[in-house]
Amino acid sequence: MRWAGWVAAIGLCACGGATHLPAVGGPGDSGSGSTAGDAGPSDAGPADAGDAGPADAGPSADCIGIVPSSTGTAFTFDVPYSSGLVCSAATSDGQGILAAEAHDAGTPPVASAFNWSVFGTNGAFRGSFPNGSSALVPQPVGFEGYSAGDVYLWGEYGGGGPFTPVEQGAVVSPAFGSGSISIGAAASGVSVHRIDANANDTGSGSAQVTFPFTPWAGAEDQSGAILAVLQSGGSAKGIWFDLARGTSSAAFDLGAASRGALARSLAGGGIAVRLDGHWAATVNPFETTPAPAPAWLSRDGTDFTLARGGKAYAVVQSGSNAVELVAIAGSSCGQLAFTGMSSVAVGADGTVVGATGANGCTKIFWRGALK
Repeated sequence: MRWAGWVAAIGLCACGGATHLPAVGGPGDSGSGSTAGDAGPSDAGPADAGDAGPADAGPSADCIGIVPSSTGTAFTFDVPYSSGLVCSAATSDGQGILAAEAHDAGTPPVASAFNWSVFGTNGAFRGSFPNGSSALVPQPVGFEGYSAGDVYLWGEYGGGGPFTPVEQGAVVSPAFGSGSISIGAAASGVSVHRIDANANDTGSGSAQVTFPFTPWAGAEDQSGAILAVLQSGGSAKGIWFDLARGTSSAAFDLGAASRGALARSLAGGGIAVRLDGHWAATVNPFETTPAPAPAWLSRDGTDFTLARGGKAYAVVQSGSNAVELVAIAGSSCGQLAFTGMSSVAVGADGTVVGATGANGCTKIFWRGALK
């Protein structure tokens, strides 16, 4: 990392001119819409700058304005259906509406076992959609996800909304900007759909393959090219699609993998690919020779999304209460740790959602903290 004195996962970086945020206390009243910790945030104030040792040269130019001086007010809510269940995923759409799921704590759940609840910007319960997707793609308004052969758009009050039919067992991932993409297996081979933010199918394509496969992940480059990631045997393979021209590449090797894959768009172009929890490669549109992943994706088990008005990546890790902010150029700008949280997630509007409690079903969120 660039700055002297930078310490991981202990709060906002104590160097480079960044300011410590007060530690977040317990959840306080867990009723919908109440603020977290009625006694207010810790009044210990920023750590003494002298404790950090000699001052360094300050943040790099691309980090200026990236780390917020305050995350704002925290609110808390409890996810319904929590008896005998655990709660993992949570996110927010572009207007700050939150969605959080609960599922059976026993055997690995099927997609239909996920029950999502929707909450307003102050944490007030709005509605739910049972039997929903295992993961949601937040949109400017609402959330898209797969359920029973369709990609649905669920709104802030839950219930069924517009949908697009896709292949059974398809995986749905964020498109570049808004909308989503679906990667599925059909009689014609690999099938891809580009779905807009209103659940309309705006383009589809397919590619024949000569090997058995399972759809694993997908991502859309800023150019519109779509990368489908497939599992075949003990390895991951990629296929590029250009839906506007109706063309696709030959399948190419991404690396050895047996447990799963993730693909995410990079702001400057290209797709980062995670295999078995490790960020293994970056692939540029229609190139079939993977390059190494960016240095800031060196930690296993992380995921990232754009934040701070598209000027930075917010990097989170499963089981961690910290969010690392990385400038688009790759400089690490600092880290926010949300004390008392078992995990955190960052939504489409920059809201940070933390989980606490024995089953993770108490959520504390900071609306628009990384907007």
